Amino acid sequence: MQFAPSLFCADPLNLERDIRALDALAISWHHVDIMDGHFVPNLAIGIETALAICKNAKKPVYLHLMVERPSDYVPIFAKSGAAAFTFHLESTFNPFRVASLVKETGMKCGVAINPITPVERIKPLLSIIDLVTIMTIEPGFSGQKFIPTTLDKIKDLRKLADDAGSKLVIEIDGGITPENAPRCIDSGADVLVGGTFTIFQKGGSLEENFNKIIPDKKSSVF
Repeated sequence: MQFAPSLFCADPLNLERDIRALDALAISWHHVDIMDGHFVPNLAIGIETALAICKNAKKPVYLHLMVERPSDYVPIFAKSGAAAFTFHLESTFNPFRVASLVKETGMKCGVAINPITPVERIKPLLSIIDLVTIMTIEPGFSGQKFIPTTLDKIKDLRKLADDAGSKLVIEIDGGITPENAPRCIDSGADVLVGGTFTIFQKGGSLEENFNKIIPDKKSSVF
């Protein structure tokens, strides 16, 4: 099991402290949510804060953009040091163009899909993208419950990628708990995003929570 903490769920008044603590753990990457208040009805980590995270975090940074016009953000993060740039398939009519722009920067390119979006829409992009984030909640707010029917989407996407000979990395984002995490992995997921129900749950330190929920400590897939 590979694990990516969502900094959206970190303590906003102690973000640097939490990042330093997470850097010391065997996480896969820092999952950084950027929201513009339009694509989703919320505002999350701002551009300047995201750039600072990219510059200072020791573990890889995975940018998850929940924004309109994702192509506008590619040049902003082109030289940020981010390992991956993921945009929502639903946010653009030109996903191949956006993916091409991302790949030109040297960042790995990912596509995120909402719970209602069919995985078949990913197939034309398999030749250019490196990662897919499957949302297992409606994007925009933490603390939501996992949507069980999305397990079938994980299985379908893994089969789609395998049939195409793709080494696609599948990340699962939303409502992950110690109970449903093994089911996601068994369905074909590679990396799980952790938030309020896992590493950032109250009652323990980040290290204590991590050691409790991640029995197999692996390094990053990057």
